Amino acid sequence: MKISIIGGTGGMGEGFALRWVVNHDITIGSRDAQKAASAAEQYMNTALSSYGNNMKGTIKGADYVSSSRDSDILILSIPYESIKLTCDSMCLPTRSRLTLLSASPWRTKTISGKTTQININQVLNLFFH
Repeated sequence: MKISIIGGTGGMGEGFALRWVVNHDITIGSRDAQKAASAAEQYMNTALSSYGNNMKGTIKGADYVSSSRDSDILILSIPYESIKLTCDSMCLPTRSRLTLLSASPWRTKTISGKTTQININQVLNLFFH
């Protein structure tokens, strides 16, 4: 399975990549493709030293759009506040099959202390408009 982790250069993305590469091909997505490639190389070296020949997957890096293009599963490993801007920048063509997951809570606290929730359909509309 091909898994793309958007925001994969952060600590949470690294943890996901290192666990899932045992059986899956992972693409680290970042605004900066070079940063993603550098992180992917580091993660791959760590995974190889941990799993050796038991590893079936690979880890590579790319920009957001490229990393998500061929994925079966798209993980958003970004802060809630970045979801709209990131999704707007990706604007993917509608695909017949894509699983979208968020590692971030779908809510945030406002300055007044109220909790605001976002509906998954709002996120999907950002991606596929």
